[in-house]
Amino acid sequence: MNYIKQVNTFNELLQLNPLHSNSQCLYHILMHINNKCNWISEFTVSNTLLMSYTGLTLSTLQRARNNLIQKGFITYKKGSGNNAGIYKINLLYEFDQQNEQQVDQQSDRQNDNKVTTLNKQKTKTKTETKTMKEKNKKETEFDQLINQNFSDEELKKTIYDFIKMRIAIKKPLTTKGLELMIKKLYSLTTVIEEQIEILNNSIMNNWQGIFPLKQDTNKLNSKGSFDDFKELWEEAKLKDEQSGNNTDNNSFSW
Repeated sequence: MNYIKQVNTFNELLQLNPLHSNSQCLYHILMHINNKCNWISEFTVSNTLLMSYTGLTLSTLQRARNNLIQKGFITYKKGSGNNAGIYKINLLYEFDQQNEQQVDQQSDRQNDNKVTTLNKQKTKTKTETKTMKEKNKKETEFDQLINQNFSDEELKKTIYDFIKMRIAIKKPLTTKGLELMIKKLYSLTTVIEEQIEILNNSIMNNWQGIFPLKQDTNKLNSKGSFDDFKELWEEAKLKDEQSGNNTDNNSFSW
């Protein structure tokens, strides 16, 4: 056994396998005794001698020895009768090499996990950055379209509310969609108040599109409405006459 290498390996292993100071003291005493025995495979030493060397009580010595056995540093056979126990100091070089391999493998796995996690974070960051750029670009295009086509602040706000509603119903507007919506809005009416009302109707009903305002059919007092009714009645009368129905009694004093 290489005494220096064994001691150095033992001290290095303490970083991964902490030992009570009593166990460390007992181990170095056993190494000293085995060295004096010319490093035989097994050697005997009494509890009394070990207690004298270490200054430990019998119970403390037994706990320290059990700790070394559990950690795999030594093996021990209890002596029969009054005979001293038999000790064997386990070679630590090979154990240290195996441990280094385990540490290296664990380190490699940790490094692989770190690389994988780092790559995921980079991918996530790139995706979020791309999404943010696309969102900012779309918002800028929306702003340009709205500012180019409208000057009334209330109407602008209503259009933004319409855009938010479309996002809420998971049917977001594209830039082209907004452009077409603006063209349709102007085709329906150029009156700002009516444009606002059309948009509010769609917002209130969660409609994806915009639609013309409903005409009030009850308002027949205006000349235009009255003329429309007269035209419809005369058309119906003509159809009755063509079909042979008598319409002499169906008359109005216009």
